[in-house]
Amino acid sequence: KSTVKLYRFIVDGKPFESSSQVITGDEIRDIAGVDPQRRLFLGDHAAGSPDHLIMRDRRVDLNQLEGAQFYTLAPPSMDIF
Repeated sequence: KSTVKLYRFIVDGKPFESSSQVITGDEIRDIAGVDPQRRLFLGDHAAGSPDHLIMRDRRVDLNQLEGAQFYTLAPPSMDIF
């Protein structure tokens, strides 16, 4: 009996799983039900390192980022005065 390894990650504080080791930004969005208008970021674990914007086609290796924490932000507003 073989077991499928699940790769765990967090989006906006909620836990999710994928059976795929490498997934795209779009797949993360689909699994987590992220609003298409929101931007997806990966919080870097190294102190002082900037977070990374995850583009829709960017491939993320969940094995290297076990328990990766992603968060979303609304797009910047373009108010014109």
